[in-house]
Amino acid sequence: GVPVADAVKLCVDQINSSGGIKSKGGAQIELTIADHQSNPQMAGTQVERVIQVNNALAVMGNATSGATVVGSAAAEKNKTALLSTDAADTLTTKGLKYYFRLGPKAGAFAVTAVEFASATAKSTGMAPKKVATIADDSTFSQDAINGVLKSLKSTGWAFQENVSFAPGSVSDFAPILQRLKLAGVDTIFQATFAPDGIQIL
Repeated sequence: GVPVADAVKLCVDQINSSGGIKSKGGAQIELTIADHQSNPQMAGTQVERVIQVNNALAVMGNATSGATVVGSAAAEKNKTALLSTDAADTLTTKGLKYYFRLGPKAGAFAVTAVEFASATAKSTGMAPKKVATIADDSTFSQDAINGVLKSLKSTGWAFQENVSFAPGSVSDFAPILQRLKLAGVDTIFQATFAPDGIQIL
């Protein structure tokens, strides 16, 4: 969330210092930053607050898909645009009128990952003997890993296991990785938040 907020601050500063919104007579953008602490329920409350108390014309966020699921419902109820970089597939399948995704969905990342692995296997002549997936149980990660699982069916590669866990709940991934290796897994697709992903790597 902090890097996203910093990027938005930079953009707002650039727009305001270069004359504001020209189509609105040079209107200056007033930025309010709210922290929902990655808590989905708090995300809904914060979206409601910035719309009703701060009179926000649009909301950007919420940096995690689980929070955006709740935040987008609050924006929808208040008929206020919510612009988001979140990638959960489900966010654009609910018929929301005020939700706008600014990037690709998680399932697209998944398809690309499997396509890349397939192309690498063909170019090297070394296809995986057995594959596994590791994902936390967040909305984003589950959408991504479900995309991987669907895409893997077209490869013909032997599938061993889908490991799932609550984000931040595993203190040491070594036993899981050793178990997968002993089962013959030589390729793992993962969908996690950065702290867990760094530990796995």
